[in-house]
Amino acid sequence: MSTRPIQSLNITTWTLVRFFLVTVVLLVIYWITDILMALFFAIIVASALEPAVLWFRERGIPRILSVVVIYLILAAVFKIESG
Repeated sequence: MSTRPIQSLNITTWTLVRFFLVTVVLLVIYWITDILMALFFAIIVASALEPAVLWFRERGIPRILSVVVIYLILAAVFKIESG
């Protein structure tokens, strides 16, 4: 019968540290994905509203009031569309 030599596996401390660091970084990215997507969506919405807000500002309506009016108009349009 042939005997197999015993193999050993050497893992250094630095390898374990790197493994756990990479795991933590990937988990953090996974956890903040929702936040990043919400931020990206907010930037797109703000950029889309900017021309209408500027139009209201040229007519003397404050910025916050113009944003509220735009949101109310959009809500009314979507409400009419949905029935």
